[in-house]
Amino acid sequence: MNNEIHTVKSFDFLARSFAHMHSQGRGLNIRAVTGNMSKEQQNWFQERYTHYCEQGICASLLEIEHSYR
Repeated sequence: MNNEIHTVKSFDFLARSFAHMHSQGRGLNIRAVTGNMSKEQQNWFQERYTHYCEQGICASLLEIEHSYR
């Protein structure tokens, strides 16, 4: 159980890090990142990655909006 929690935290950190890289315009291949993961891990990772990408997009839009005020 403890190992499972550690794995989840590591995957979440990776998802957040790769989403941050994506927001900076760095090219990355998510399939290569998730290639050795189980299907369950791939799905979970992709959900978190998408979540963080959407957060980054929203944050960027808010920054743009506030810069025009």
